[in-house]
Amino acid sequence: MLPFRAVQAENAASAEQIRVVNTLHESFARRLSDSLGTYLRTVCEMNLVTAEQLRYSEFLGRVTSCKTLGQKGGTPSPGFL
Repeated sequence: MLPFRAVQAENAASAEQIRVVNTLHESFARRLSDSLGTYLRTVCEMNLVTAEQLRYSEFLGRVTSCKTLGQKGGTPSPGFL
């Protein structure tokens, strides 16, 4: 048994793994584009620009602060459906 080395694991992504990740994200973008376009009843196009390997801490540093989207429900006014 050998000790795990994170530095070596970081560089261990094979070309096949990167190709699979690209294919997965391209498929997601295509399906999201189709679904969003149907929902909004307009043409919508999305393309994968890049996929890269990062450490999780680097990823967190690139993510902007979280935003909250609120939703408020209510009862209809009289005379409206």
